[in-house]
Amino acid sequence: MWAIESSQITDYSTNAQSLWMEEQTGVAVNYLAVPAQGWYNAFQASVMGNEEVDIYLYPFDTMEAEMLGSQMDYIIPLEDLITPENTPNIYSILEKNPQLKELITAPDGHIYTLFENDVYQLSAYTQKLWVNRQFLEKYTDETGNQLPATTEEFEQMLVYFNTHDMNGDGLQNELPYTGMLGVEGIYNLVGSFIPANSNSNGFGCYRDNSGEIVFSYMQEEYKEALTYIQELYQKGLINPDTFTISAEERYSLTSGDKNIVRTGVVSAVSAEQVVKLTGEENSMTYDDYIALPPLEGPKGVRSIMSTGETSISLRNAITTKCQNPVAAIKWLDAGYSEIARMYAVYGGLENVHWTYTDGENINGKGKVITTKIKDSENICWGGQGIVYSITEEDYLLMDAAQIATNSDLATYRANLAYRPYMVKNEWPAIIWAGSYASEAEEYSELNGLIKKTVTEYYTDVILGRKNLESDWDSYINTLKEIGINRFVELVELYSSVSK
Repeated sequence: MWAIESSQITDYSTNAQSLWMEEQTGVAVNYLAVPAQGWYNAFQASVMGNEEVDIYLYPFDTMEAEMLGSQMDYIIPLEDLITPENTPNIYSILEKNPQLKELITAPDGHIYTLFENDVYQLSAYTQKLWVNRQFLEKYTDETGNQLPATTEEFEQMLVYFNTHDMNGDGLQNELPYTGMLGVEGIYNLVGSFIPANSNSNGFGCYRDNSGEIVFSYMQEEYKEALTYIQELYQKGLINPDTFTISAEERYSLTSGDKNIVRTGVVSAVSAEQVVKLTGEENSMTYDDYIALPPLEGPKGVRSIMSTGETSISLRNAITTKCQNPVAAIKWLDAGYSEIARMYAVYGGLENVHWTYTDGENINGKGKVITTKIKDSENICWGGQGIVYSITEEDYLLMDAAQIATNSDLATYRANLAYRPYMVKNEWPAIIWAGSYASEAEEYSELNGLIKKTVTEYYTDVILGRKNLESDWDSYINTLKEIGINRFVELVELYSSVSK
């Protein structure tokens, strides 16, 4: 069994989850563990070196699955092994979710790998806004205004943050809004004017009401968005260091003593990207920045682009070296049981490593998961190995009293505020691109050039280095020269030919 090490796994052979899997299946395993650093190169070396491996516990991409399956006959088709007798857990999951089965089936009709299927992923909404709870409460108390719902109300709040001593340190040095990762952190505001995808997959594209793929960053609505963001910047409401600030520099503005934190609004995917916990008295926690839902723009647009709350990936395969594929698939199937899923997510077995207790979850009073052991070392695999599939129910079983130190729960709460405004990104969950190798290369090149052009223009306009009006036509012409029309065609192609 080829497997990747992790901080939670001291030794696969003595790990409690490994021993539990052996007990469940009667299959003893010899683990070939590789370091977490450099696992991809280790996998390539293992395959090229024709290493004696029966099962790869490995996150395959579609190119690898197609190459090793249909082209090299290195990993075997699994569809005939997936039966109610051999794999009751896997078979049941695929029967209940035909789309999942279709997604993991290669273009030649074979299933070469199994899957990981997170029905709720924390990264579903990548450009969330988070507002300092202390600042917001002070703003509400002194003005009567609530959490902003529109771009106009948002600007009013930022102006107030900029002109008042919000943290009470006697200094007027507040930073109303700080983004992250350069321009990425302010893309959220574009969604108040037009749905805007800032991800690399299908960058800038969304499907409009007529069913056509539209590139957002050359539409008039985008121009209006830039006008709004530029005005915020010119009024001193956006931290001028937003475009160059490092993660550590940003933490210095959002973390530590609550009485010296200066930033009112920040952009981030997760709570742990907003605050770095210090554990010191009166220091900021994950509960001290709360989600600011997408804002409604002047024309009623209120959107956030997302690939959705389901993440599907290819994982784990059996090689042609395996002399007993039935035993192998039965061992893998044990990892897809509900008990095994909970083992990975909750860190062990019920009533041994964790238990249900009465408490308060994010919805109010109810049962919550409580850990029974203090030392969790070498008990479970976590995200390695078989499957680490998190459901929404898992977040609803988290103890709300721990939200200040539980980034996942704080992020889940923030995501709930974004869910009603999601516009689905048309980019498919899995792309079998082996049959479109030339198109994939062309897409990658165009994607890089287009994103670079949009980013440079966006930054130049916000910082005043270019004039939005007089330089707009030149920007549009550059996109056309690069091949924006072809890029949209390729996005449409992958949206239609992929499962």
